[in-house]
Amino acid sequence: MAFALKWLVFTFLCFVSSAIYAAELLHAIKASDTVDSRQTGSMCGILEMRPSRLICAGSRHLDEPQGKLGLEALAKINDKSLNISQKLLSNGIDKAFMDSLFSENNFQSASGLISLNAHFGKTKVSYTPFHVIGAFKLINPSLPEIHASAAIESVFKISQLFYWDDLFITHSLLVNAEPYYYNREFKSIDVDILEASTLKKPKDIIKSTDTKGADLDLGMTFVSKKSWIPSVSVNFENLAQDKVECPKCDLALMDLSNYFETSAEVSASISVLHPYGASVIGGFLPFRGIFKRAEQLLAGGSYAYVIRLLKIYGYATPMSRGFGFKFSSDLYNLSIQYTDEKQENLLQIDREQHVYLFTEFAI
Repeated sequence: MAFALKWLVFTFLCFVSSAIYAAELLHAIKASDTVDSRQTGSMCGILEMRPSRLICAGSRHLDEPQGKLGLEALAKINDKSLNISQKLLSNGIDKAFMDSLFSENNFQSASGLISLNAHFGKTKVSYTPFHVIGAFKLINPSLPEIHASAAIESVFKISQLFYWDDLFITHSLLVNAEPYYYNREFKSIDVDILEASTLKKPKDIIKSTDTKGADLDLGMTFVSKKSWIPSVSVNFENLAQDKVECPKCDLALMDLSNYFETSAEVSASISVLHPYGASVIGGFLPFRGIFKRAEQLLAGGSYAYVIRLLKIYGYATPMSRGFGFKFSSDLYNLSIQYTDEKQENLLQIDREQHVYLFTEFAI
């Protein structure tokens, strides 16, 4: 009886919500993400030990005097959703694939990227040939409806760091500017089982929109020179895209445009040196647009402990919480994160556990 009531409420929410707005997909990997930003919930774009202090900055890198070439991969692990995203993006839709989707009532999501980086001094050049975000949802058991959305893009970015150490007595000022060029494609499926059964070519149900252009990420961090004095970061992403141009995306149940539109974030942290290692604790508050609306359900706190080649992380927000590690060496970094996540009710009632894997290799 309890299960039936729960399912009735869930179906009602899906029906009402779908008639009003598309649900935004949460907790996906962005093209601008780093291992540290994912592990700290976005409080630190980079978390690194430097002489006499632990730096938690909003920028995605610090200076690299000796230069470095590397390969980076980040992935949200889920076999079912990765397969669905691959089929959707490659137009590999056939009857057997459609039948397999209608056989289950579920929600799945996946995301990931692969990036090549060249880092010299305060300049970092990166090329991301593959960044993907995808999700699948099956609703309405009386007349099953399948909804799938995916975005795939390639990104070329130049990141320049500006650093003033003596500008203030208590803080250094770090500014990062990251212009980039992107080539992006949105794809979606929104169909019920009757409509799908009448199609001669199942791949015809895919709605697709392509877009390309240039944009800019910009950030500023006041880095504390002393323990117990807060560092403060202000970051802006996608400054040229206040509204993503994707007309067909408005017809989809799941909206991915929030990952590519203008956003801002304010974070503050306190670093403490210990006899062995150092730690940082703080909080972050993201905004839609340039401080237009605070995303309170995505705001939270984070803690990290750094011991030479090991970092231990934890973060929590109302919609997710995570715990992870990062193991480092001169040639590679390996990181794993375990999360407990919640989507909007239209997509998911219960929380689900996910695993994120991150790897970095020196070339």
